Amino acid sequence: STVAYTATTATTLGTNYWNLNIGTTADGTTTTYTLGSNTTVRNLLTIGNASSTATDTLNGGSYTLTLQGREVQVPMNITTWGAFDGGTGTAKYTRDGVTNIAAATYNNLQFLPGGATGNYILGNNSSQTITVNGNLDIGRDVNGVAIDADTYDPAVTVKGNLTVGYCSASCGANQVTI
Repeated sequence: STVAYTATTATTLGTNYWNLNIGTTADGTTTTYTLGSNTTVRNLLTIGNASSTATDTLNGGSYTLTLQGREVQVPMNITTWGAFDGGTGTAKYTRDGVTNIAAATYNNLQFLPGGATGNYILGNNSSQTITVNGNLDIGRDVNGVAIDADTYDPAVTVKGNLTVGYCSASCGANQVTI
């Protein structure tokens, strides 16, 4: 099922969802939604309501946002009217298989497929930027992650530590800045 938060005032979100939509339908009303605990979205997180003209923001606070993407290749969809602010927390992508990583500003970012290899594509369109203000962790000791920075060629900046457990990479014209 899908849970939709459409409040026009600051809202704190819960813990576990299949699909989660956040964003007000009120034109001109910018709203920030904040994680209130560690949160798992098992399928699809959509930030920003397409029928609004105001930008809605999901703030990660100090918590971990786990994006599993069980039936979708893009587990976090940030619309034209949406924004993600990693706060001081961690965004963790755990989908096995092909997964697009949303262009956003993260605090800590983890690519940790749950049981098999992941093929993580950075971005989902050209001319995007992915910023990691904290640490980027790629792969586990046994579950490999292939990183594709070539398909959409985003600008990627990592300001903290880069930890690679098991990974292969395909780099495009842009370089990863660490």
